[in-house]
Amino acid sequence: MNDFVAEDTYEMSTDILPPRPPTSDVKESSISSLDASTSTAPEEALTSTAPEDTSTSTAGEEGLLLSAAPVAASTPLREAPAIRRRKTAPTGQRAHLYNAMRAIIRKNHRLKQSNKQKTRKIHTMKQIDRQWEETVQEVEKRVSPQFHRLFLSETRNFGKNSKGKRWSFDEKMLAMAMHCRGPRLYNYMRRFLSLPSPRTLKNVFNEANIPPGVNSTVKRILTKKVSKMPEPHKEVIVIADEVSLEKGITYCKRKDAMVGFQDLGPLGKKKKPASHAFQFVVKSIYAPLKYPIAYYATGEDLTAADIAKLQTQVISDMQSTGLRVRGIVTDGPPKNRKAYKILGANDDQPYSIVNEQKIYTFIDPPSSSAQSGAKLHALPYLPLQRE
Repeated sequence: MNDFVAEDTYEMSTDILPPRPPTSDVKESSISSLDASTSTAPEEALTSTAPEDTSTSTAGEEGLLLSAAPVAASTPLREAPAIRRRKTAPTGQRAHLYNAMRAIIRKNHRLKQSNKQKTRKIHTMKQIDRQWEETVQEVEKRVSPQFHRLFLSETRNFGKNSKGKRWSFDEKMLAMAMHCRGPRLYNYMRRFLSLPSPRTLKNVFNEANIPPGVNSTVKRILTKKVSKMPEPHKEVIVIADEVSLEKGITYCKRKDAMVGFQDLGPLGKKKKPASHAFQFVVKSIYAPLKYPIAYYATGEDLTAADIAKLQTQVISDMQSTGLRVRGIVTDGPPKNRKAYKILGANDDQPYSIVNEQKIYTFIDPPSSSAQSGAKLHALPYLPLQRE
């Protein structure tokens, strides 16, 4: 019975609580005043409540009050909920600034992540470069300088497009030397090696400024090399030959001048297009030494006297380097034979004197064979008769 009364009393006490004021009215009030009003409400409800029925006994009322008092005191009251202000989205200029700030924060975060990734990549690339330098240094110690250049060229240009490949000047010079030894072999090696094309080598050669006459660079190199050569290797001969050229006057952008005229070096220039190139090569008799030393742009009107002067100049320049010129070899045109006679050589004395040294004159065997064959064809036909 007491439990029933207590439960009934609790329901009665909760039902008589004052109604909760609206949210708009509570926003301005404090939490402390709300707690005070809620704590006094049940006591006033219990003391002011009186039964209207007169038939109810006084003992029942007293028992009801006595049994409800401890229950009401021990039953906890509901706490007022915490008041939170509702967040509202900004509008107008504040909304624009808020969105801009959020965009900047997101962009800053992305940039930080990208910076971390790039920093890791840079660190990895530095390690790879360090290992690559160590590998190149180790290879350089174990191979020849020429192979080392090919190795660097291959590793730099492997897998690249033909227009994206690059070579150093030393690598181009090595490729040019290989091309001079054998163009067919060079073109075959380009199938599996990253080598410059013949057109690239030609452009490099055209960039060199080699005026007609004795090449001063080759002369300087020979002077240094002859000083370290043994005496027998200093015995050399000079080879002279004339090759045909295609006539043409062109404009050279690098020199800013018209080229293609005859140029005999110390003998002067002529305002006529060059049709031949008269070149000289020095070759050792006992050693594998061979250098082109001079060339001249000539024409069909080149005289024997001019050839004799050019031969004398080339021989004198080679003697000044320390080489001992023992002879000169040419082909057999009449102009060359006449030039030998101008220098003092004849059938009884097959040499000329240049700077107090004997320079023997030779006709190359192919020209000699051709002239001998021509003389034999000029002889009358003599049929053989059987006995």
